[in-house]
Amino acid sequence: MNAMRWVVSVLLMILLAEPSVVLGQQGTLVGIWSSHITDAYGNVAGVIFMRFDANGSLYRKLYPRSVGTGGAVFQEWGQYRLLPGQPAIQWIIHRYVPHQCIAGWCEPAMPYVGHWVVSDFAFQGPNTVSFSDRSNPGPPQVFIRQPRIP
Repeated sequence: MNAMRWVVSVLLMILLAEPSVVLGQQGTLVGIWSSHITDAYGNVAGVIFMRFDANGSLYRKLYPRSVGTGGAVFQEWGQYRLLPGQPAIQWIIHRYVPHQCIAGWCEPAMPYVGHWVVSDFAFQGPNTVSFSDRSNPGPPQVFIRQPRIP
């Protein structure tokens, strides 16, 4: 009878655990993360939120602070996948809004839209991760785990 209670309690702990606990290192990216975006002068230009779903879906939302955007909130939808044997992900954006159009002329999509991008990542704790895009030199961008996207 004690063995049965132990098995039931272990199963309940697994079922009630967060996805990152159940999936191990692979699942720790699952959730919502945020970071500040800085311009070339080091000024905060906006805040970005990223949501990694367990099914491989990726959602990004950028709240810009720069005047040139007219205050538009940018949203992107795509997919991601972990690269085997590496602390890296590959991600792609399929859809985004708003499209920057004026009088029938639209700016081209961001260069990464429709193209796979590889980003290395490193956990600095259970609630902090840094990303470095291999195609974009510069310091890693640090993200903090968040409970929701505003």
